[in-house]
Amino acid sequence: MEQKALRLEKEVWPLADARQWVLTFPMQVRRWLAHSSDLLSAVIRLVSDEISKFYITRTPDLDDEARASEPSAGGITFIQRFNSALDLSTHLHIVFMDGVWARREGKHHFFPIYSVNTQDVMDVLSGIERRLERLFRRRGLIRGRGPDVEEVPQESVPAPFTPRQPKAYRRKGRFKAPRWDNIDRNVMTEMGYCNATYKWLSLHAGVSVQADDREGLRQLLRYTSRSAVSPSRLSYVDPDEPETSNIRLALKRAWSDGTRELEFSQVNLVERLASLVPEPWSNLTRYHGIFAPGHAWRDFIVPGRRRLPRTLSMETELGEAREGDDEFQAKKKSSSGRAPAEYWLPWADLLRRTLGICPETCTCGTKMVVTDVVTEVSTIQ
Repeated sequence: MEQKALRLEKEVWPLADARQWVLTFPMQVRRWLAHSSDLLSAVIRLVSDEISKFYITRTPDLDDEARASEPSAGGITFIQRFNSALDLSTHLHIVFMDGVWARREGKHHFFPIYSVNTQDVMDVLSGIERRLERLFRRRGLIRGRGPDVEEVPQESVPAPFTPRQPKAYRRKGRFKAPRWDNIDRNVMTEMGYCNATYKWLSLHAGVSVQADDREGLRQLLRYTSRSAVSPSRLSYVDPDEPETSNIRLALKRAWSDGTRELEFSQVNLVERLASLVPEPWSNLTRYHGIFAPGHAWRDFIVPGRRRLPRTLSMETELGEAREGDDEFQAKKKSSSGRAPAEYWLPWADLLRRTLGICPETCTCGTKMVVTDVVTEVSTIQ
């Protein structure tokens, strides 16, 4: 999480405002998206295109020259397949530049949109809903109109793979939230600042970051690229019997009925975590517009890869360099044929950034240096 956020902030995101768009789907649509990566990709393209059109049409400072250059927006989609209770709940966190890029006087300029209000979010959500319905109809997932809309039965999974039907977690004694439970889903409803719901779709765009707030941008990117559960939220119900004890999951926020934690058997916890694993070769981070690899303006706007200063060379880390050793020389060469990923940080730096500890500093406050590297198995044992 820390690594990805730092790389995106340093190497991908230009000096431009950012805004997070969070789109959640009805329960049935979440099931479709969780089982079909092809459908999920089509939905992501549709949603990002609708948000891009909003920015291109609503950005105020675009003159005739800038509009003639075909302005372009840019965003990054983070696919999250989980919620705080570790249920399979596919939804999208999309971080878009809060404006568009266009050419003026032969140079690329960023034109901010300045503000986004709740009515803008409603307009975007309305366009997303119309296009999603057409997409689902083309793919035969729904049929009929109005109250006659019905789900098309899914094909049975061929043997020998027979997945277990997940058990929905039901909140017993859940208190009613009048504003949420009594709304008409067929009417566009404002749920808060830059937050709207319509036909069980929900879109929130109330979080934005200024262009010069790079730490705020990293914090936003860390949040969108986080994993399903933090180990700090997990604990044993019976710490004295870790092999048989149930697992307690602390919720990020208390539910409306006062529930603050959930309890699972170890098998059920693993079952929930396994359901969150995406299909093979399914990327959970997607790039749109300016950030897309094939965009013509990408090289002019995206900062690009940075070369980290080599404070400790390979020779220093391994001790005295053995320049005449053929094996040592072979280790210095890349065997994969790919360019080195230079945005990867040393493990000590990651620990410092993530946990606030410095493994290179002694308890007396002195910076430690590598004096020897033990590689023999017997010596390590």
